[in-house]
Amino acid sequence: MKNLIRYVLQLLLLLSVTVVTAQNQSADYNRLSAATKNAFSVAERQYTYKIETKYADNNTAGGNNSSSSSSGTSSVSGNYSAYPAINVNKRRLEQQAAAGARQEARIISFETKMKRVDELIKSRNLQRTPENHAALLKAALEGGLNAYEASRFFGNSPQEYRTMLLSKNAADYSWSGGVKGDCQNDCIENLTSPYGFTYKGNTKYGKPHGKGVMIGEKATYTGDFLAGEPNGQVEIRWNSGSVFTGTSFNGELIKGTLNRSGLNFKGTFLNGSYYRGLMKVDGMEILGEFDSKPSLVYGMNAYSNGDTTHGFYSGKEGTATYYQLKVYKAGLKEEEIFDNNQTVGDVRYYIGGQVFYTLPYSENRRLGFLINADSTAYYAYLLTDVNKISPIQNLTQEQLLMLKEKMETFINEVQRRREEYREKMELVYDAIR
Repeated sequence: MKNLIRYVLQLLLLLSVTVVTAQNQSADYNRLSAATKNAFSVAERQYTYKIETKYADNNTAGGNNSSSSSSGTSSVSGNYSAYPAINVNKRRLEQQAAAGARQEARIISFETKMKRVDELIKSRNLQRTPENHAALLKAALEGGLNAYEASRFFGNSPQEYRTMLLSKNAADYSWSGGVKGDCQNDCIENLTSPYGFTYKGNTKYGKPHGKGVMIGEKATYTGDFLAGEPNGQVEIRWNSGSVFTGTSFNGELIKGTLNRSGLNFKGTFLNGSYYRGLMKVDGMEILGEFDSKPSLVYGMNAYSNGDTTHGFYSGKEGTATYYQLKVYKAGLKEEEIFDNNQTVGDVRYYIGGQVFYTLPYSENRRLGFLINADSTAYYAYLLTDVNKISPIQNLTQEQLLMLKEKMETFINEVQRRREEYREKMELVYDAIR
């Protein structure tokens, strides 16, 4: 048992990091939120674009480079009513409020249920032990959790719950020294454990319960205790100087700040690893969801040179997958969607205000739809070998309709994936707030 506890503490030590002040974290969050809003501001403009038709005798500039795009015509004359318009729909604007309301309702509902479960456990004087598994499970279900949610906290059987407790360092410390049944408020007892722990604080039935300080061979726990375990608001200081401040459940890190030399993290934790939040490492700020490696699953990378990326990623190298928006300090932006790790299409946002949607077409050409700052637009090829934009001339009504359908499908898919990313990031923002 002693070796197990030491092993778990060593695992936590590997993850541990020192506290970043709440003021700095709040400033970081506000700054990164503003950067995110700015990154998507151009991408989310909503228009119905009238299509300009180009003819061979028109002024058709040879094209533009990536740093300053221009259609070659500063204004467009003529009647466009005969030509099909591209509708860049209002999916995000129409769905954002509903998605936000749904997410807020989910959070409030879950927090309410967890509070009710905790109250039931306390009112029934239940200790979180395998022997009380059936009663704990009953309290969880009566509190409003479904069977799956209840099993995540208490397991499907006493044996599974025992394994969960052991893995979370919630084993019985075999405390001794307690003589009072319920020692709270100004009542203080001193307990000792054969596994190298001491405790000073409130107790119940000879176990840490209430406010207190637990000191082990590797770390000191200060804060709330329940049924012998750190539960609630705690501070954990490792002898190495690393610190965690936040909430815990049966000794497991749930939400708070962790810091070690060269790395800071604030957010939520899952199975002893970083989950959702803000990480600072190697001069970068990473705001998103992480896997157990830890690698970024989705989120924002803010680089020291002022560039940012937003999207979904895989692997330690952070390979973009599914959706990504790149924002360069100079003002250029590029949005891409991926299928099977291949680019399906991209959107380029130029400094002059033009937006250029492009799709694969041939080896050295991409089919594009260029939107001017005045909301007029036309179809064009991006000549990739010379990085030039060339208008497509003399299109028939049938060709225009075909291109319209192709582009609207692509534009809608870009917006759908963008919305999916933005909705997922709301979970990360909740972890930071």
